[in-house]
Amino acid sequence: DARILTDAFSAFCGVSALVVASVKVYLGRRLDSRALLTDSIITYVGAVMSFLGVLGLELYESNDRVWYLDAVFGICCGVFLLCFGLKLLIQLTCLYNVSKEDPMLEDEE
Repeated sequence: DARILTDAFSAFCGVSALVVASVKVYLGRRLDSRALLTDSIITYVGAVMSFLGVLGLELYESNDRVWYLDAVFGICCGVFLLCFGLKLLIQLTCLYNVSKEDPMLEDEE
């Protein structure tokens, strides 16, 4: 059945994304890399989207009146990523402005 194959592929993608994201967190902490830690959040969201795709498909198969769930899940993840990106942009902009005013902070980064 094609649905079983789709569910298995989505679950495999979700699990592999979780493993990759966990490795990114481990390496990001060991190497003190903000870029790896930021990328791991995005990879975790990708894993969640994969699992939510399976959930949405299963819920749709049991009740076709919930056809909109995939879009709702996508919008929620998109809003989360937008807020995360804005927070990151504000943090980096403020850090840049502070380090520009105080030359001692440039050496600490």
